[in-house]
Amino acid sequence: MTELHAIRTGSVRGLNPDELKRKMPERMKKAERYLHEKDRLLCLGGGLLMINVLGLRDEKELRFGAYQKPAVPGGLEFNLSHSGEWCLLAVSGDGPVGVDIEEPKESSLQVAGSVYTEAELHWMEEAPLERFHRLWTWKESVMKALGLGLGLDPKCFDVTPFIRGKGIRIRGGSWYAFAGTLEGSPFSVCTEHPAGRPAAWEWIPAGDGLRRVPLNFTPFTGKPD
Repeated sequence: MTELHAIRTGSVRGLNPDELKRKMPERMKKAERYLHEKDRLLCLGGGLLMINVLGLRDEKELRFGAYQKPAVPGGLEFNLSHSGEWCLLAVSGDGPVGVDIEEPKESSLQVAGSVYTEAELHWMEEAPLERFHRLWTWKESVMKALGLGLGLDPKCFDVTPFIRGKGIRIRGGSWYAFAGTLEGSPFSVCTEHPAGRPAAWEWIPAGDGLRRVPLNFTPFTGKPD
């Protein structure tokens, strides 16, 4: 089963950082090096999700692949992404998982020709800003699920089958994506199996900690948002 967990920067601001300092001191130091508050909060949000969702007790439990994809002992697969006001964590007990969320920015459009196939560029024409970022979330969630990140040329595979809910073949395996939009930001969760809509939760402040509530988002339908 695949799950999607989310936390917004506004929920991180004001939380007591003691648990993070104790369990993830290096992540705390990393967050403190960011110049902008939003970047600090997104970094801390990722740490909070790992603690609350994965039950991480010590960041030394984390292991990293050749392309720095994190993993925890026990076979549970997870992946993190953040953009804008949101940090996402996808979890799968059925194999590799990748997640990506992108806050749409006009400046991104200029690189489309260097990262997308002809079929992808053609599909993008009807709604360039929304579809550019939709395509990229599909691309990056696949690359992250594979554990390769940008070590894999994004132009070497085509994600347009995802538009119709189909899978794609890459490196000898099949991959599927669930896509949605969260407050204007497209996201994608990629797995090896057609998982359908994941159980999705938002983590919000509750007393000195966090509690989860259903995450409200719009599933991708194949039409421009």
